[in-house]
Amino acid sequence: MISGVFTSTSSSHILSTVRIYFKDEPALHAYLCRREDSLQMIALATKGRLINVRHISKSTEVIQDISIGEDSAHRKGIFVDMRCPAGQSIVRQVTGMFNESFTWLLWTDSPVAALRILQDSRVSVDSRLAIARAKGRSAELMDVYRLHVKGSFIVTDVTVSGDDDSNFWNSRRRNNFNGYKFKAATVVTEFQFRGREDEEKFMDPNYLQYVAGFRRYGYAMLYILSMYYNFDFEMKVHNKWHTIYPNGTATGMLRDLISGEKDFGMAPSKFIGERLKLVSFLAGLGSVKFFLVFRQPVALGSVNALIAPMSFSAWMSLFGACAVCGLTLWVLLMRDSSVTEPYKWNESVLITLTSIAQQSTEFTGRNLASRLALLTLLILTFIANLMYNTSVLNGLLIKAPDAIQNPLQLLASDLKISCNNVGYLRDQMATNDSLTISFREKLLKSDEMYVNIQKGIKLVKSGKYAFYVLDDDFYRGSSTMLSVEEICSTSNLQKERSFPAGVYGVQSSPYREHFRLGVTYFREIGILPYLSKAFRASKPECSWSLEAEPFGLKPLSLAYFVFLTGLLASLLMLSVECAARILTRTKTKTQNPQQERKDSPTA
Repeated sequence: MISGVFTSTSSSHILSTVRIYFKDEPALHAYLCRREDSLQMIALATKGRLINVRHISKSTEVIQDISIGEDSAHRKGIFVDMRCPAGQSIVRQVTGMFNESFTWLLWTDSPVAALRILQDSRVSVDSRLAIARAKGRSAELMDVYRLHVKGSFIVTDVTVSGDDDSNFWNSRRRNNFNGYKFKAATVVTEFQFRGREDEEKFMDPNYLQYVAGFRRYGYAMLYILSMYYNFDFEMKVHNKWHTIYPNGTATGMLRDLISGEKDFGMAPSKFIGERLKLVSFLAGLGSVKFFLVFRQPVALGSVNALIAPMSFSAWMSLFGACAVCGLTLWVLLMRDSSVTEPYKWNESVLITLTSIAQQSTEFTGRNLASRLALLTLLILTFIANLMYNTSVLNGLLIKAPDAIQNPLQLLASDLKISCNNVGYLRDQMATNDSLTISFREKLLKSDEMYVNIQKGIKLVKSGKYAFYVLDDDFYRGSSTMLSVEEICSTSNLQKERSFPAGVYGVQSSPYREHFRLGVTYFREIGILPYLSKAFRASKPECSWSLEAEPFGLKPLSLAYFVFLTGLLASLLMLSVECAARILTRTKTKTQNPQQERKDSPTA
């Protein structure tokens, strides 16, 4: 209760009380039962204050009058004289307007009767409401609020000694919720979570650290907030994300908030303007980013390293030029008189290949035309090899740009797509924008469509998949499954922009200011950064440097394949030649005796 002593007449002490109570309010609506009180109230109008004074002799409709400018940055002051039925009728009209947008002062002869009228109103912890009554030649004021709209009124007496008190509202007295038990909800889809029973392990950063990091971050924030404001909560756990239907109904956690069954939801959700028509956004906890993470295709250390330095057109033109030179060389060698035995076409091909490989070759021709053709071929292959080797060397010394830099390049690449098996990402992949449709078509062709975090990280490590996942979950999981070098070798692309996420409460929640101030305070003193470090993760700082790394057998697989194929073909041809030679000898031996019998005189 606020007790102020004023030595004034019955009419003037209302004016004095209003002057102190609404000292800092730039706008004031006053509804008085007596005409003389209304006339004196006009004296409060000053250059910097707007005042609307009305004499109420009968029931008056005031909701539209008061609600004008409700969303203004400036709070309105409302004075209602409840000593007459018309004033009581006004209070019954505005039961839903006792929020942070207004400062209320109700003048009455019976505070108990006034509280009875306010029983079904929105009066809560954020309401700036006082009830005043005349007490002899003085005025008695009572600060009134509730911890919950369904709770009991808390009436507090505070003494004010006049105009020297510049801060009538001491918000700290409303920071102690006295152990009140709220109802909350969250969403956990990855494993079984029984609410407060599993709270200890749910807030343990080392327990399934790659799962639900952002939601556990929000839960831990609520837990610390409950200790700061001294309240308790019971938790309902949903195993599916909510869905909002066009008619305004919803499922899951959001349905609990819309219906008023729960006071706030502790699974951080996307900030959507349309959603604010149904629920209140209490506090932002950070931004959320879903991305496609993958390892860039690397040519060095793979078979592609033999092809990538030159484009397809360059390879085709080189092969065409070599074919022309080889054909020309074959024609010239066929007519070279210095060659004792005419060259066959396969020998010409062999000379061409040795020239390309910059290897020595035996050449016995003395014809100038043949030598010019061979010299031309050698110069061509020398320049081509020089440019080829230079390109390979540049690739070693200079970091090459990423081959995949946008979603379209990812779609056109050989990488397959996999998606983390959580409801939100499944819903994202089911949308029908053109980019998502293209990704969905590529996803349907993959062997691994929807997988858990561990499997997805392994797919990324293989270099054959792009994994659609929440950045927090990927980097927390990869910290134990991948080396720093492997993490730094990953790239990511966003299919949709990052978005803010935070805590939602019931529509017109009275706890918005408490949540926002609490989150801001926790951020300033380092609690939120600590929780973020414990439950969230980001890509480590990486610096590219040239390091000589030995390569294994895989890059040489093509060379060994050609070698073994040629060796087997050579042995096969040797076997065929040996078999043919044996058959020839056998046939010759059988034919010779027959011929001898034919040639003998006795025959």
